[in-house]
Amino acid sequence: MKLQTLFLCALFVASPLCAMAKDDCDTVETVRGQGVVVMDFYADWCGPCKKMHKVIEQLIREFPRVSFTKVNVDLMRNVASQYNVVSLPTLVIVKNGAEVARRTGLKSYSELAGLIRSVL
Repeated sequence: MKLQTLFLCALFVASPLCAMAKDDCDTVETVRGQGVVVMDFYADWCGPCKKMHKVIEQLIREFPRVSFTKVNVDLMRNVASQYNVVSLPTLVIVKNGAEVARRTGLKSYSELAGLIRSVL
């Protein structure tokens, strides 16, 4: 699995998974016209987040046209704040620049796959 570490403040199409790992800006510009982006808000110390990563890997294989972005809340506090993330793990689904769905806590593959299908 290819994992890119990106130091950008804008969300963009990920291939296949990008990690936002540095808090270099105050706000995040969401993707405009880029389709569906699944933002996985996590922390390295979070046990359920580690389990969720395995689910995300499955989703990446199932949904090749969806972009997946990991956001480390300890390093990207401003991004977590902008998206009002208060619990981990949190998945935020953005479609064409607007949040369309959100789930907090460890979720099953089938629940998240159904959620993604519903916003495509």
